[in-house]
Amino acid sequence: MELKTMFKSRWRWWALLIAAILLLAAGFYLWRWGRARIYGTGVPDLPRDEMTAVDNVTEKLKSVIEMAQVERSKLPEVVKGAKDDIRRDVAGLGDNGIAGRWNGLLGRYREDRAAAEGVRSDD
Repeated sequence: MELKTMFKSRWRWWALLIAAILLLAAGFYLWRWGRARIYGTGVPDLPRDEMTAVDNVTEKLKSVIEMAQVERSKLPEVVKGAKDDIRRDVAGLGDNGIAGRWNGLLGRYREDRAAAEGVRSDD
């Protein structure tokens, strides 16, 4: 059968077009299926126990870091630096300024103490 005579009728062209479309669709489907098998779906399937353990360790590390920062703020150099800053600030104040500053500190102490004991100071 000659190529010229094989494609003379219109239905053969339609059959060829449909076969090409089906072949392309099957090839695309197989390509996607192969990629999914090789690379996975993109969502890691982690065990719940391991995720919980990692979350617990993360929370513990956060609390340890916070405690270390609190301890660091108590270091002698930090305290000495804060004392030097206060000395410098107070050196320029007169008696009334120092009294006002002292009253402010006492007021904050009383508020913090009352809040810690559950007593409201505005009652």
